[in-house]
Amino acid sequence: MRLLIIRLSSIGDIVFTTAAIRCAKEQIPGVEIHFLTKKSLKAVTEANPYIDHFHYHDNNLAETIAHLKAAKIDKVIDLHNNFRTFRIKKALGLPSHTYRKLSLQKWILTRFGINLLPDTHIVQRSL
Repeated sequence: MRLLIIRLSSIGDIVFTTAAIRCAKEQIPGVEIHFLTKKSLKAVTEANPYIDHFHYHDNNLAETIAHLKAAKIDKVIDLHNNFRTFRIKKALGLPSHTYRKLSLQKWILTRFGINLLPDTHIVQRSL
């Protein structure tokens, strides 16, 4: 199975994805991990031994989608969850799972001091 994991930006968030990538590689027999991020973050990801194929988005969405279609991906895990990744998933038309960023809950916490966030670490939530 070819599994595409998407996280387009934010160095810290990409570092958080390493646990999910490692777990997928170790727990899914024969999985081939493909990782999509921005080209400017290549140095952050290229040394990850659990990633089999790297795909870099360089602000040309149509080109990125064509490249991913050629890779014959089977499933998608979206760890970014924005409009651009939604368009990628829609164009690929594959089974996918999207990480919930809980933006509304974070806003309520910072604005009103009401904590509606789950009692789990962000890395654990991405697994």
